[in-house]
Amino acid sequence: MVNIVSINATGLRDVTKFQNFTEYCSENYFDIVGIQETFWDDDIIPNIENFWEGKIYFCNGVNLRQGVSFLVSKRVQNQVSEVQSFDGRCIHISFIQDDNAIDIINCYVPNIMQEKIKFFEKLASKMANSENIILLGDMNTSLSNLDRCGKTEHTQDKAYKELTNMCFRKHILNLSKTCIINIILSVTTLLSI
Repeated sequence: MVNIVSINATGLRDVTKFQNFTEYCSENYFDIVGIQETFWDDDIIPNIENFWEGKIYFCNGVNLRQGVSFLVSKRVQNQVSEVQSFDGRCIHISFIQDDNAIDIINCYVPNIMQEKIKFFEKLASKMANSENIILLGDMNTSLSNLDRCGKTEHTQDKAYKELTNMCFRKHILNLSKTCIINIILSVTTLLSI
């Protein structure tokens, strides 16, 4: 079984916080960890690499409010390769298990509506046709009321439509709260390879 998780860290520049985070990931046997909002730059990578037993793939942002990464455990690191990354907001890896390629894409989508739409369009244009795609991360777009809390309402705005259309066209498994509840059995089957 391969354990794939996603978290918006809202900053992992503090070495102690990163060390605690990696210990938690190791203790819980997480094999592939998608992280959004790392706030990393190229200078911090040498300071944190020693705290993770495995491979770190990263795509740093330019304003320290972005950044996405994957922590890949030592157990599966030889089965993973980086495919592409862009804009400090998206990183794409390929995971091979039993001769099956699974594309895993980790995103931190902008908050501003027009930027969201442009991001989803760019992502769709860069995405290869694949039978097994997992999209995870912080989409900054709700897919249903389950993705909202308090008095905030879910709306089917342009970003929602662009995201759902892309997922439909590309046959993407989007690991959001909504999809997890709707297809938990499929996810369990897929991720328990």
